Amino acid sequence: MTAVCSYFAAFPASELQNGKGGRSIRAAKSARGFDICHHFAHSGCDTADPTSARESQSLPADQPEPDLHALARTGDLIGYFGYGSLVNRATLRTEIVAAWPARLKGWRRYWRAQPDIGSTGVEDGPDGPRPSLLTAGRAQGAAIDGLLVFDRRLNLGAVDAREAHYHRREIAAEDLQLAPGLALPGCPLYVYEARAELPELPGGHAILGSYLDAVLQGFHREFGPDGVRRFIAETDEFHTPIHDDRHEPRYPRNVILSDEERLLFGTALTGGAETPISGT
Repeated sequence: MTAVCSYFAAFPASELQNGKGGRSIRAAKSARGFDICHHFAHSGCDTADPTSARESQSLPADQPEPDLHALARTGDLIGYFGYGSLVNRATLRTEIVAAWPARLKGWRRYWRAQPDIGSTGVEDGPDGPRPSLLTAGRAQGAAIDGLLVFDRRLNLGAVDAREAHYHRREIAAEDLQLAPGLALPGCPLYVYEARAELPELPGGHAILGSYLDAVLQGFHREFGPDGVRRFIAETDEFHTPIHDDRHEPRYPRNVILSDEERLLFGTALTGGAETPISGT
């Protein structure tokens, strides 16, 4: 098996010295407290690129959001909470109705090795590691950021197909924390949880850089730089090696990062370390 590459090996060490010293990812996971009201009022969310984030939505930028409560009364509306790549609107493939940054209470996010469930839509290279997947599970006292996506019920099958290796779980309105002034419509709400009952595939596993790019870009656009750091802090098993596959992306909904994003993500992942992440 080929060596798992350094995710940010292309960066000179001097470009990654924007932090407080040589900490590992595990050591860089810091404060976990989060007040969403304070966040929406004072965070860097408004520094995200609204144009690029808007491109995947069904509505033109100059058209108001539809009345979600009226749509819910017709039975045509559902909502699902994304906590990984679904946070990146550029990866969404259905014509969604709306999407709100939100926080899911009582759940914890973590990386897990690919289970033995057949193809994940992410092809293994001839010598490459098997991909590690993001999932979340119930955890008392925990909470995670994400994107609450509202979609038409007829599109639910397409979302289920994308998340075919996950269980779709119902969540309650009280599980969600929203920005002030937002009121949930009365529609079914879901989150996807990986099938923990299935065994892991044998062999080496790694986080695909092309997948991690899409995830971190989504959190940056929705929550700003602090959201990127919070994603790392609130995700377990980040000691998993990272495989740099940007030259030949294996994640089918891969994205292009700006230079600013590459530097921000590299610094956040290494905790400002002088040496980029490496694996074996």
